[in-house]
Amino acid sequence: MKLRSLLALLAVLLLPLSALGDTFGSRGATINLAALGLPTGGDDTAAINNALTKANNSGSLVYAPCGTYKHAGVITITSVRLYGDGNCTVFQSTDTTSPNPQLGIVLTGTNPGLDHVATTTTWAGARQTDLNGAAVLVSGATGFNVDHVNVTGAADVGIFVSASSKGTVGPGNVVSSTLADGIHITDVSSDIQVFGNQVFSPGDDCISVVSYIADGDKSRRFSITSNECTSGATRGITVVGGEIGNVANNVLNNIAYAALYAAAESTEYDVNNITFANNVVNVAGSPSGTVYPAIQVYGRSGYLASDINFISNTLNNLTFTCFQVGTGSNYATRISFTGNHCTENTADTTGYGAYVWGASDVTIAQNYFTNFGAQGILGGGGNSGALKVDNNHLVNINTSGGGNDDGISFYNSGFVRPIITNNTQVNGASTIRYLILLGTQETNPFLENNTGDNATAVLNSGNPSVTSCGSSPSIDLQGTWQKFTLTVGTGTVTSCTITFSPAFTGYDHITVTPHSTIGSFAYSYNKSTLTITGSSLTSAVIDVRADGY
Repeated sequence: MKLRSLLALLAVLLLPLSALGDTFGSRGATINLAALGLPTGGDDTAAINNALTKANNSGSLVYAPCGTYKHAGVITITSVRLYGDGNCTVFQSTDTTSPNPQLGIVLTGTNPGLDHVATTTTWAGARQTDLNGAAVLVSGATGFNVDHVNVTGAADVGIFVSASSKGTVGPGNVVSSTLADGIHITDVSSDIQVFGNQVFSPGDDCISVVSYIADGDKSRRFSITSNECTSGATRGITVVGGEIGNVANNVLNNIAYAALYAAAESTEYDVNNITFANNVVNVAGSPSGTVYPAIQVYGRSGYLASDINFISNTLNNLTFTCFQVGTGSNYATRISFTGNHCTENTADTTGYGAYVWGASDVTIAQNYFTNFGAQGILGGGGNSGALKVDNNHLVNINTSGGGNDDGISFYNSGFVRPIITNNTQVNGASTIRYLILLGTQETNPFLENNTGDNATAVLNSGNPSVTSCGSSPSIDLQGTWQKFTLTVGTGTVTSCTITFSPAFTGYDHITVTPHSTIGSFAYSYNKSTLTITGSSLTSAVIDVRADGY
């Protein structure tokens, strides 16, 4: 008896997966479509749906062996699993009704699943907007799974997730040649994982999360990881309204517009708490001679883009700007761009490493910007709040040779107390005008330890001016009017006056330190004037620093 049992168990273990029915999610027997005489070569819609209904009633699985199953209507999977033998199990939609053809395989209910099948369509018309125009539609489902599905062509989206939760799209799905997005999540969906998929030549975005105001709430808590998209007709991975999302370890190749995108567009909710990390982009931003940033973030009135973080992404061979936040109006806040590597195609002459144009509380730190045609980091108008630009590396900036291009430029951008520190610029054969350029709106800036090989840090205005300080005194700004070195002029000098214009708006104190001992040395100050006195200040070298701003 023991030997018989062992041999029986071994025989079961050696059966092919299709014969076993793959017990994932199984609750009963497996219904084999081949046993029902399918496929017939004609319209199998009714027979397949009857089998799926029977499976739902009995707690069974539905198995579709290799073959082409034609369906002129929607196939509906309610709380059961339909699986096949891989790409040889083909569900071909044949409805040509226009508009609104009924082409999809629909998953609904609790724990529905679709895996190891392929879908094709005979649809040859224009892009459709009806949900059933998608190849695979997950609608009102909880605990769903779509994996190892090969989608070739769709009148709408390849895999469409609507009003669903706690589900997975992946791994192993391959979506190609759709007329709309490759994979699309919307209508207050939540707790969705999209991972390990490939998307080729979608007619719109590769993978998108969209939260329309008409939906009544946002989609949230989603993860889009380890996917690959090639030749996206518009954008790569987009979050247009939504919250609490992670987009990581994806590879995006030859994307026409923005490869990574977070925005509140005209009919969508705000977008917040999204992290884009460790993604790789190879070419983005230049369809038909137009130019788009590879990464773009913006909001609109009443619907902000907030707490959006870009961390350790690599972007290669870009055709325009790497990172842009804002579109001129200040509807983006708490945006960080940290540890990213951006390299532009040197054929472009107008792109920036980073462009901030309508945002508040922005951090740009520890990035590498290489071969950009214009400025390395640029601030346009419409900004406010804090700005931190720290430890960025600018290599071969202004490859176009423009006479007004700077390494880092925030000229009247509106930021208050910008901190610009520890940045380096190495330009080789390229030439920039200034390493750092600020205007009068950048109140109380702090600049320190910024270095460049062919330009020095300057402020456009607001520099300290020195009077009554001997003959030919000088000031070495060291990149900031909050930290500089004064060299007193020659002659008999017992007093120097330094005027700050515009005046400081806030600080705790000014520290004045002579390089050598000066008799009767003293100083006094207010927010607009510093006065230094001593028994003899002639040719003295004195460090000045305003702290606590």
